[in-house]
Amino acid sequence: MLNPDFELWHNAGFSTPNHHGIYNGMNLLGLDLQGLYLAQAKDPALTLRSWWRSQEVEFEIAVPGSARIEVVKTHPWLREGTAPTAPSWHIRCTRWGLPVSIKAGTEAVSAPALTWIKGSNVPHYYATRGLISNSGKITVEGLRFIQLMTNP
Repeated sequence: MLNPDFELWHNAGFSTPNHHGIYNGMNLLGLDLQGLYLAQAKDPALTLRSWWRSQEVEFEIAVPGSARIEVVKTHPWLREGTAPTAPSWHIRCTRWGLPVSIKAGTEAVSAPALTWIKGSNVPHYYATRGLISNSGKITVEGLRFIQLMTNP
């Protein structure tokens, strides 16, 4: 679950009713359970935490230091370092937007910004489920996703 305040986010951006509450599919990101089980079959000592953190990073975004990143509350091991506050936060994500790590940034940003994207023969738009445009900019859909993830 990305955001326990999903209803507030939904009501601010949609005129249609939300029939699923916080369990709306837009608020859920799943893990590749098949990949996890196959990896665990090869290494029975593998933990969810180590497997999750080893997922391939597709892009990194920077968000303002005031962002409330809810996934860190439920999965504190995603945060690198111990800084309780920072001028910005850098969130490394899989191609689906699943956060793999979150670390303090040294420079302030006023709005979400793409700081890195993996080179690929596949257009960025398709490789990131439409979160990043082919020209390397965060799309409108990407900004909405980041708003949901960072609970502005």
